Amino acid sequence: MSDAKRLLAAFEGSRAAYGTTVVGRVGRNGKTESNSRVVHGQLDEEKIQAHIDGELGVGSIPINSENVCKFGALDIDT
Repeated sequence: MSDAKRLLAAFEGSRAAYGTTVVGRVGRNGKTESNSRVVHGQLDEEKIQAHIDGELGVGSIPINSENVCKFGALDIDT
């Protein structure tokens, strides 16, 4: 089983949409500019492989069509 397929299975979520982020340049304040949005469509193995290869920022939306979450995550900035 490929790494992309394993990640897709581990972070299975919504089949209706997923998140994506495009990273830009570093601003004068030292922060990296980025643009995040929700894409309507299914996250697939090809997009996950592009994420692994550093070509595309993607994220699974944890809640599925049955209102069930299979995983959770925390992002704590200090």
